[in-house]
Amino acid sequence: MREHVEWNSAGKHQSNSTFAYHPPCVKDVPMRWSVELLADSRWNKGVLSSKASGEPPLVLATSVVMAVKEAIREARRENGVNEYFNLDAPLTPESIQEAAGTKEDQFTF
Repeated sequence: MREHVEWNSAGKHQSNSTFAYHPPCVKDVPMRWSVELLADSRWNKGVLSSKASGEPPLVLATSVVMAVKEAIREARRENGVNEYFNLDAPLTPESIQEAAGTKEDQFTF
């Protein structure tokens, strides 16, 4: 959920951790990419009856954001904040905490 690049005052990259996600870009695709479909297959509905390969990951990724938004909505209700809120990407721990209306003094160990 974290793609926001953060730098400290000395110019050091701060978001370079296990949570730093770098989506593939155009230059990540090989210059030569040879693909062959299975010859003489008995499957006449496509490759093992598969559908579009991009839809399931997109829908699953969207479900994570929607689940976080529902959790934020519930946290806002518990904190007495009921007005509309906008949730922009990327979702960072800081943006989620701010959207939830949670204050630092509410965190206990």
